[in-house]
Amino acid sequence: MQLADDRTAEQVKIMAQQAAALALAEYAPQIGQLERAVARLSGAVPDESGTVANPILKWLAAIAAGLVTTIITVAMFWVASSVTEMQQTLARIDERQKAQTQAQDSRFADYDRRITRLERNHNGGPT
Repeated sequence: MQLADDRTAEQVKIMAQQAAALALAEYAPQIGQLERAVARLSGAVPDESGTVANPILKWLAAIAAGLVTTIITVAMFWVASSVTEMQQTLARIDERQKAQTQAQDSRFADYDRRITRLERNHNGGPT
């Protein structure tokens, strides 16, 4: 962006520098903490207890964390697919039970009809 006046451009530059200096002064402690944390994680600086973390152990821990995450994810997919299969199986069982109940009801109705006819014949009533 071109400013028409050189003095205005200079004032804008000074204001931007002051704003940047204020922002850096405000966040300087946090930036320093982040730099120390990164240095500790990379193994360049010992942590508060005075021990330097072994980078190989860090890699092993990262690999172990990845494996655990993968195992948990696979287990969740297995549970989800098992539940789906169980729902389908239960639906089939329910359909079979309904069909079986209907067949039994029709047989019982037939038995009742036959018994009623036999009782009538036994008592000498009309068929």
